[in-house]
Amino acid sequence: MENLEIKTLDPNDKRLREISSEVTDFGNPYYKEVIEQMKNICLEEKAYACAAPQFGVLKRFILIMTTSEMQAENEKELNDMGVNYTITPYFNPKIISMKGKQYFYESCMSVDDATGKVARPYSIELEAQDIEGNYFTKKVEGFETIIFCHEIDHLDGIEYTDKAEKIFYNVGTDERLAIRKREPHLIVSKEGNFFQDTIQEKYKTLVHKKRI
Repeated sequence: MENLEIKTLDPNDKRLREISSEVTDFGNPYYKEVIEQMKNICLEEKAYACAAPQFGVLKRFILIMTTSEMQAENEKELNDMGVNYTITPYFNPKIISMKGKQYFYESCMSVDDATGKVARPYSIELEAQDIEGNYFTKKVEGFETIIFCHEIDHLDGIEYTDKAEKIFYNVGTDERLAIRKREPHLIVSKEGNFFQDTIQEKYKTLVHKKRI
């Protein structure tokens, strides 16, 4: 669309703390253009994924890299891969179940020079819609779950720092990688309920009822 240009919001922008609205106008060409620009910014920022509100678009949709590419990125920096990766949009994503527990030091385009140790479920089931509005369900586990939970939280104005058990500030890329090497991705359990008892109510990841 002519003259449409989005950019990453400043970390202090209050819009990052707002709750985004559901997408209802499926078929609007606006979304295809926004998704393309979001994807390009992810490539530039070497990001696994992103959420629309990070760019001032207060609508409930996220973009996620494919599982195989996440695994490759986790082993090697994206700028060394030399690939134009596939990234999939999820509109109005809702988590309907969570199991297990894992820890990872997360970071984010919307948080300056920091990394935090966050507890996430090991696996989730979610419902979402594609760009045409068709409903579908998806089950993910492991590292992919971390990415989905992180991005879905953005739709409710939640950042990983709101629930991190330990945070390092003023750290660059090399320091973040060193911290992750010292305390790597840890899977605590793959089954059982995921409890959020230590997280303030307003920062808990929401779980919804399954559509009938």
